[in-house]
Amino acid sequence: MSGVNELFQNIRFLKFYGWDNRWAHKVNELRELELAWRVKEGIVDTLISFIWTWIPSATALFAFM
Repeated sequence: MSGVNELFQNIRFLKFYGWDNRWAHKVNELRELELAWRVKEGIVDTLISFIWTWIPSATALFAFM
């Protein structure tokens, strides 16, 4: 409960001094950057998983050819 109470106090502090707009803009920029990295990470992870799964089948196929 003390952690939640401290969080609410900090939110009130930011809103009281009007800093939330500047911080919100910075947080949104960082969030967009993180999402872009997560998309790239997901694509790379998918490609690695596909190659890892496909290599044994491809090796057997090329060996029989």
